[in-house]
Amino acid sequence: MELPVPQTKAQACRLANAVAGNSRLNSLRLHVARAVPVDSTVLSWLFSHDKARAGALSDLQIDIEDQPTGDTDWVRALCDALSTNLQTSSAHLALPWRDGYLKLLGQAICKSPCLSSLTLGGNLPEIGMLELLHALTYPACQLQSLSFPDSSFSLALVDAAIKAIEHSTSLIQLDLGDTPLTPDQRDRIATVLSNNRNIAAWEFLSAGGRI
Repeated sequence: MELPVPQTKAQACRLANAVAGNSRLNSLRLHVARAVPVDSTVLSWLFSHDKARAGALSDLQIDIEDQPTGDTDWVRALCDALSTNLQTSSAHLALPWRDGYLKLLGQAICKSPCLSSLTLGGNLPEIGMLELLHALTYPACQLQSLSFPDSSFSLALVDAAIKAIEHSTSLIQLDLGDTPLTPDQRDRIATVLSNNRNIAAWEFLSAGGRI
């Protein structure tokens, strides 16, 4: 199901109730209608709904290009929902990211009991990305697939990604988008994969930074 992001508290409450109450709903995509500003308080109401779904979604996509108006901490509400009332197996989040938002997301993926695949789009600031990649090294993180299809990583981020591969107990696919990996980086990845016995399988993709 594809729907525009709600514009009022009443719309947000109705949508949250509908999503919570419809156990047959498997996929949900929320996007922003063109030239329509989004209010951060409305987003917070949407994701702070206190009624949990009976089961997790198979796929959740949220596309918000511009920073919402207002100063309500709506991303914290979203990240809390991902591990409680709005659980999903797969999430595609294209948001106006900030460092703090990505840190919150890293905490959320360690708490979620069912999130196995995560794709991120939008502007991804480096400090926040370092926090997110570090979250992959925690045993509580059960993420199996992490993709950044439109990104190009700096050397520091590639190093952090390699460390994540080295210590992850679940990751089997990592897509670094348009990042050109050097032969040395590929050799380091091969070494950490051979040393990490916690990973039963790994999917190698040959293009660009797709590992």
